[in-house]
Amino acid sequence: MKKTGLISFLLLALAMIMVSCNKDNIDSNLTKEETPLPKVKVINDLMSRAVASANALGLDLGCFTIEYPFTLKDDQGGQHLVNDDTDFYTLFDSTTTTYNIVDYVYPITISDSTGVTTQINNIDELAEAFASCTPSGGWENGNFPAYLINGETSCYNLVYPIQLKKEDGSSISINNETEFLAAIAEQLCFFVFPMTLDPVDGSADVTVASIDELFNALISCGGMPCDTIIGWEDNFENIGCYTIQFPITVSLGNGASQVVNSSEAFATILLEGNVSDFVYPIHLINSDNEVVTANSAQELDNLLAECLTIVDPSVNELQILAIGTMDSVGMQPCYTVLFPVQAIPQSVPGTVVNVQNQNQLLQYAYNPNGEGYKLIFPVKVKKNEDNTEVIFNSLEDIFNFLVNCH
Repeated sequence: MKKTGLISFLLLALAMIMVSCNKDNIDSNLTKEETPLPKVKVINDLMSRAVASANALGLDLGCFTIEYPFTLKDDQGGQHLVNDDTDFYTLFDSTTTTYNIVDYVYPITISDSTGVTTQINNIDELAEAFASCTPSGGWENGNFPAYLINGETSCYNLVYPIQLKKEDGSSISINNETEFLAAIAEQLCFFVFPMTLDPVDGSADVTVASIDELFNALISCGGMPCDTIIGWEDNFENIGCYTIQFPITVSLGNGASQVVNSSEAFATILLEGNVSDFVYPIHLINSDNEVVTANSAQELDNLLAECLTIVDPSVNELQILAIGTMDSVGMQPCYTVLFPVQAIPQSVPGTVVNVQNQNQLLQYAYNPNGEGYKLIFPVKVKKNEDNTEVIFNSLEDIFNFLVNCH
């Protein structure tokens, strides 16, 4: 598969709703405003984020459920058995008690969405489990919710120190995993680029400079062609200009197959780097709400190629040009732009901007204001495969080159 999917989802990117696992402080004495327990001081704020689960079997916390029964302890040494939702909320809603609930009595049992249970023996293990929740959204505006990337959740380990950005825009420096767990337990944080990943197989470190490169690195762990994957800006619901009809079946890196029933589940398994390819056939829904079927990787490529004929008039053509300058994991970029390049901003017709280098190209291509630019052709690039010069005379020329790259 080629870069078609990446091009297509850039053309059709939509705003997304944040559904990521929010993090709260495990050591703070303050309960957050959004907690369902506003009148009780809680030392373990991860507990204050727990809410009744849909199946009433426990409390939801991030990507797992804390199973009933469990016991809570207060700051005076007392212990309180919790058998169900009523016990939990009655205990916290009380306005007559003279004690404060501070933590769980360990061990406790948690279960994931597949029903697999794990025993948690202390607050540190609870924090690590919470921090390891793979986000299934929240990456609009160039943000990527920070979560613990290690051999348990990926084929990479985070390389410290790293920078994280808080929701208020301020940044913090993180020097080790202990500081990382504390930071994202306190509040929702985002990765700051560039950042470095250390492959667990001992190969060379990988530096990722953008959210796209981080997605590519994480997803390609299982062998999935990262440049044709579902558009992350559409919450992994679409491939190119098509909507995925779930359930689908995917091949895992270990050779097994798995049925995926939703885009949220698809996002999780992709970011864990477990997917090597689709199991065909897969069914997609086109813009006319018709179901189309791809019976092979080649047929999927052919369907995606049809998306290239759908050009949004507001598309940023500098962004399309920039795609070919980005490397996929294990692959060099398709070409190097021979600057300068000229473009016309859509908001100010008749004005010409001169793009002098790669940094400027990326700044204009992914500007935070969503400004679109129309390229002034011809545009010259150097084909990285053999260092030959190529001249693009139209946006279609760029599309055709990208489809056949790699």
